[in-house]
Amino acid sequence: MKKLACIADDPHQIYDEIAESKQNPRKTILKKLKPIIGNCYNAYINSFNFILSYNSPLLSKEQEKDLKHCYDNKTTRLCTLKTDIKKQTIKILKEKLCPYCLVDTPTTYDHYLPKEEYPEFSVLSNNLIMACAGCNQKKSDYWKYDNNQSRAILHFYQDIIPNTQFLFADLIYTKGNVPSMKYSTNYNLLPANIRQIAEGHFTRLELLAKYSDHLDHVLTELMDRRAEEHHFHTLTRHQIICQLQNISAQLKNRLGNNYWKAIAYDAISRHQQFLDDFISGEEFRLI
Repeated sequence: MKKLACIADDPHQIYDEIAESKQNPRKTILKKLKPIIGNCYNAYINSFNFILSYNSPLLSKEQEKDLKHCYDNKTTRLCTLKTDIKKQTIKILKEKLCPYCLVDTPTTYDHYLPKEEYPEFSVLSNNLIMACAGCNQKKSDYWKYDNNQSRAILHFYQDIIPNTQFLFADLIYTKGNVPSMKYSTNYNLLPANIRQIAEGHFTRLELLAKYSDHLDHVLTELMDRRAEEHHFHTLTRHQIICQLQNISAQLKNRLGNNYWKAIAYDAISRHQQFLDDFISGEEFRLI
């Protein structure tokens, strides 16, 4: 997991430009709403820690419809907004990865606070986070626990993303001698202010199962490396372990200490049977 930075463009100006691109009477309605929406934006950006107690302004059904139209109807300024968010995400993560899972390619934009419930934030850049289709579908409108005591999804612009390792993994062999990865978490290692949010995030998005299902990505990388590096067969067991640990360290440095792929390399470097098979040139059957 890695913290993102919201794009630098003034969100108030973005709203103005999108409103200006509309036809009347929608344009007039949106312009009249500007002071109200401006206050909502300020509350979101400057007081996000109190977002659980935030109350949406009283809006008519027509006003809500017009605000959601700002996102649902394609305009040049909206396209630019989405493109800028995409570029910023790729720039920080160094590749096309979904911030929510760091597994799949992000192809959608998630409204952290759902626009159906909070139409005032439909085009607020701080509320739009790139996501893969799977994470977006699983998260849906969910962002807080039902008891309203805590948020339950990490916000990659607003939250201080923990770098303390709480994600772990063990490589195991199933029946048929097929390697698989079992991931686990220890949320008690995290600061109290982020513990529940991280747990809700991993649970809602079913990340442990998702990581396990993608072990084939790691094993394919390893087999390709073994095939491409002609000197590989000359390395000692200790040198191979060091290489695996170095790969893990590089991945953690780039995408955080809880990056699932880095955790997988750690687990592989500790597994004696896997190392024996890998050194001997075994071609692994993947689940």
